[in-house]
Amino acid sequence: MILTILPLVFCPLEVDSLVWTVSSEWSSSNEIESFESWNLDALNAGTYRVWGCATEPFTELTLDMRWRQDLHGSNNNHSRIFLTESPPESFLESEFLPVGSLSFSIGTNGSEDPLEISNAQFDVFHEIPPELLNYAEPFDLDLSVRYSKDSSYSSIRAGAYDSGWSLPISNIALSNSNEIWAPRCIGFEATCTSSNTDAFSWGLERLEPLWQPLESHKVLSHRAIDSASIEIMLNRPSPVDLIVETATYETNVPGRPNQVIFSVMTPMINGSSNNFHVFTNEMDTRKVLIKLGLWKRTR
Repeated sequence: MILTILPLVFCPLEVDSLVWTVSSEWSSSNEIESFESWNLDALNAGTYRVWGCATEPFTELTLDMRWRQDLHGSNNNHSRIFLTESPPESFLESEFLPVGSLSFSIGTNGSEDPLEISNAQFDVFHEIPPELLNYAEPFDLDLSVRYSKDSSYSSIRAGAYDSGWSLPISNIALSNSNEIWAPRCIGFEATCTSSNTDAFSWGLERLEPLWQPLESHKVLSHRAIDSASIEIMLNRPSPVDLIVETATYETNVPGRPNQVIFSVMTPMINGSSNNFHVFTNEMDTRKVLIKLGLWKRTR
């Protein structure tokens, strides 16, 4: 059974209402605070979609989503997020999306399971290996897309769900001198075997008809590694002008460009607390004093 929900208004959006098309295999999720979210709860193996369309195309868009796949992806168990200029034609009869769709797909056979980003209209095909984020394993991600028809590139960012941090994973060109891509539909698709009919979730955390700037750098957590080193986690990749007073830059944590290690000038004493002033041109923690106890994680 296919359900069409008319209309669904996302306040405080200043755009037309989205019309959602949802099959009975999807159930509303209350796990996250979002505009809308769904869990797959199918009875049989198959391919299942949910999508919403605006009346007019988006000329700018900031889209934050939660994407959960609770299994190792394969040719028979995979999922994708899609943005299209027109609605998909069917749920189960065809795996093809409308021409010009922007698709984010995870799930193929093999251990090196990449995130595939594709748009045939503008010859876009990127394979992002599971280095910064391991989507070859079961995953729960925050995925962010920023798009503007006036920009040469669209920005794609991702991070672990509800972690507070996001990393740039790709910039893609979705226009040329002859064509401008303008989506009006957003959706999710899951393909599963009969033993994995409840292994997928998708939710909209934010949808705004404009290109929202990124949040300024901020410290998420910090800890002492040993008596001479401290590790700081930021919400974004560490800027080149990051300074920690009474410490010197050492290195970034491998595979984590938002985590940086500093060497302190004066060795810390076990069990003591130490104050460090962390700042950049756009961030200053002078009013949020960081206290680190050796071998103790603090927030």
